[in-house]
Amino acid sequence: MIRTILLFTTLTLAAPLIHAAAEAESMEGDRAELLDQRVTEAKERLNLTDEQVESVKPMIIASGESMAAVLKKYGIDVTSDKPRAKEKLGLRGARKLGRELDTVRADTLDDLKEILNSEQLAEFKAMQQERKDKMRAQILSRR
Repeated sequence: MIRTILLFTTLTLAAPLIHAAAEAESMEGDRAELLDQRVTEAKERLNLTDEQVESVKPMIIASGESMAAVLKKYGIDVTSDKPRAKEKLGLRGARKLGRELDTVRADTLDDLKEILNSEQLAEFKAMQQERKDKMRAQILSRR
């Protein structure tokens, strides 16, 4: 009887932890898929050579992870179709978020200047601006 109670209690307490771990793993998979899509998009839109893809891929992944970390800091879930902040950011918070994201974008461009030609760099800037506009629209739509 005591074993049954202990087993039941253990399972009851462990279930939320197992669910949380599975959810976190799923989110990591979603993020990895999103980053792979960005690499594929860059390869196609920038007409990257295989050598360039190998050089650019880690930079795009690092940039995506940095962006996700900044957004997470402000309570925004990037794996969702409609990223939403847990709490409203307010004007100061939104500006601070924007500055931090702009810093990540600028750092990425600096890294890519060594690999991409001027046309590719201009197209990458356009891609960044498109993602920025999309994210801004999604965040503003929740207000």
